[in-house]
Amino acid sequence: MYAALIVAAAAVDPMALVDTASGRWAEVLMDVSRSLGGSPEDRRQLLASVLERAQVLAQAGGKLSPQESTVIGEVLLPTVEEEIQPAILREFQTAQDLFNAKVDDLMIVSARTNFSLPVAVAADKRVDACRLLQKQRMGALEICSAQEQERLAGLQAACKAAQGEADLACKVLDDTSDQMKSQVQADLTASCEFAHAERQKISTLLDKFSALEATVQEKAQAHRGLRDKCGKRREVALTKCAVEEAGEDPCAPVREDVAASRQQCSRAVEAALLSKCEYGTALQGHCAGLDEITALQQRIQAPSRNDSLSEPDRQQEWVVVQNVTCLLEALRDQGDLGSAAIAACMAPRAYPRTFDFREADLAAVAGGGAACAGEVTFSGVSWATGETAAGFVRSEDHPEFDGDQRHPPFPFCAGQLGL
Repeated sequence: MYAALIVAAAAVDPMALVDTASGRWAEVLMDVSRSLGGSPEDRRQLLASVLERAQVLAQAGGKLSPQESTVIGEVLLPTVEEEIQPAILREFQTAQDLFNAKVDDLMIVSARTNFSLPVAVAADKRVDACRLLQKQRMGALEICSAQEQERLAGLQAACKAAQGEADLACKVLDDTSDQMKSQVQADLTASCEFAHAERQKISTLLDKFSALEATVQEKAQAHRGLRDKCGKRREVALTKCAVEEAGEDPCAPVREDVAASRQQCSRAVEAALLSKCEYGTALQGHCAGLDEITALQQRIQAPSRNDSLSEPDRQQEWVVVQNVTCLLEALRDQGDLGSAAIAACMAPRAYPRTFDFREADLAAVAGGGAACAGEVTFSGVSWATGETAAGFVRSEDHPEFDGDQRHPPFPFCAGQLGL
């Protein structure tokens, strides 16, 4: 930056300026040579030294020598005007560009954050609606199952009663058959005994025996018919019970609804977790960007004797540069200065730049900053689940946000998004 001034200053031998007039600038040139190429603080010290000595020389009066005029016109003024002033403006632009870049980045992250929040809220509300429907369907299934169990219990009781009636009827037939057999046996025995006693009436007895045998066969045939009827009745009772117990499940449609709700809610929960964690990650970037801009703004606004970002230092340095330039130009042009001219050169000078801190843009993107400090609300509720409808419990939920980008944004994001 100061190469030309170094070369020019080196070409002038300060020790050669030994007469009264030229010797006044020897120390100035030596200070310039020592300070060039240093930090912003070195430059400010140089300018302060030049300004102080220029004031002293101007107040001392006396004409400048040709060498002094050459030093002012060809070394000091060009350096101040062509290198120091542009350097100050470049530092201003560098600080402004850096600040603008930070704000522009924040606006991009903020747009992503603002977009992802309603997406996450909608996804969380879908989970809430899904869980509510799942609870209702599980309740309906429990009611249906209870009613079906009650119906089956009634059927089983009716079937057992029918089976009991069939068994009783068959027992009555069995008892009747036994009695009939005993009676027939008694009749046959009596007939045989009577035949032995009354052989002479054998013809009549044979006819009577034949009639009795026919009666026995007829009763036996009737008994077999009743027996078959009893067996069929029992078979019908058993078949009816089996059909009733093995019939279609009336709760099957409700059971299918419950299974469908379980799958739908599983997908909804997964999508909501992803959306909320993506929002949390974006919000972490938003909050980190706000912190960076706040820190950068503090650096720019704070006076610091060795920071090229300090705007107060830059403004002060600019005023000094203008004072020095005015004094040097006046000395070069007039040879010496009166107190009025010196006072005019030392008057306050306007700074040609205004730093844009982008207040409107920052106000627009800083709205989400409140979330950087605590809880975030999505749907505002969460669900505990269980194997029954009673296990589904809805509660208020506002997850705690962690703005540290080294941690998951929310506790439930551990394991999500590679966090």
